[in-house]
Amino acid sequence: MRLLATECRRVLRSLPYLIFIAALLLMYVTNYRADGLEKLQKPSPNQASYGMKEVELPEVIMPVAIQMLQMEFANNSYTAYPYGFYKTVVLSEAKQREMAEHLALLTEASPSLSYEQFKQTMEQVDQLIGGGSQYGESFLVSNFGQVPKSYEDAQRDYAAIIEQDHISGAYARIFADYIGIIAGLLPAFITAALALRDRKDGLYENLYPRSIRSWRFIASRYAAIAAMVMLPILLLSGYETYAIASSYPEQMIDYFAFFKYSLGWLLPTVLVVAAASLLITEWSGTAIAVALQFAWWFMTLMVGIPFIDGGKPGLLYMPRHNALGNTELFAAGLEDFIWNRLLYAALSLVLVAVTVVIYEKKRRGMRSGRDWLAQRLAHRRS
Repeated sequence: MRLLATECRRVLRSLPYLIFIAALLLMYVTNYRADGLEKLQKPSPNQASYGMKEVELPEVIMPVAIQMLQMEFANNSYTAYPYGFYKTVVLSEAKQREMAEHLALLTEASPSLSYEQFKQTMEQVDQLIGGGSQYGESFLVSNFGQVPKSYEDAQRDYAAIIEQDHISGAYARIFADYIGIIAGLLPAFITAALALRDRKDGLYENLYPRSIRSWRFIASRYAAIAAMVMLPILLLSGYETYAIASSYPEQMIDYFAFFKYSLGWLLPTVLVVAAASLLITEWSGTAIAVALQFAWWFMTLMVGIPFIDGGKPGLLYMPRHNALGNTELFAAGLEDFIWNRLLYAALSLVLVAVTVVIYEKKRRGMRSGRDWLAQRLAHRRS
């Protein structure tokens, strides 16, 4: 426990941890608080609008998607979002001829065209554009399957938030979505900074000869990073529970929702980010873990854009659910979500175990990746 307390103090005094706290509060205030605390209102008859819903109905999706493709074909200007970035694609003459064949199949055979044939053709259209277009599987339904919600739909959504989420669960998912963006990156900076400071301060030379076992030191550091990162998140969870209870004094809320989502949703993200950074930094002896983690974080953020409404965690280490409610959608994908979180929790333990092995070998004289690379470069120069 003494070693764990020492590591916690070192985390607390590090500059990256202070940056993490600042970024966490900034995300909380400027995004979650500004966007996520819309007061729920029970739907009433004859409202002008109840919002939109996403449906996978061929009679809704097919005509709208084909019409959009005709417009883009006529202008030879196709919208795509490869890796999340907006891009206008102009096809060559040969590819336009190929696109014309796909479009002819969609229009001339449309009365007899099955939905499966339509999706297969649209997948080929997406590949021809270069991927990431609105005709690919990831975007097809979300772009062309939007229909207005009915009063009955709005009533059902409201009832699900009240009865299944007990109100606070709906807010807790948005909270986890926003906070996950910070938790999915900045723990890597904290982990790398501690290891590099150890090297600079000569802690390795002083610590290696001692009797502290490798697993104990690595486990203490890892636990300290995870605990210190989760501490402000749990404090915000407590405050949000109070805020929701104050906003809905007449309702019975779930007082544990924010804590459950923080521990079940955010903790596996923190664990895998810290474990990956710890492993790479211990092996390399450099800050390359920060660059690699940033690339992983950025790619996950971009790939997750089509799933921002929730329900489809896939292999994302930062699941998305940036919508107040969508309770039934989340419930439908809950099993996949649980397996996703268990997968990353298990992966983090494997990465920590590998880190312990590397750390033990370094105590016995194994060179770091940085030293090995420096020696190889010196050998080549000589």
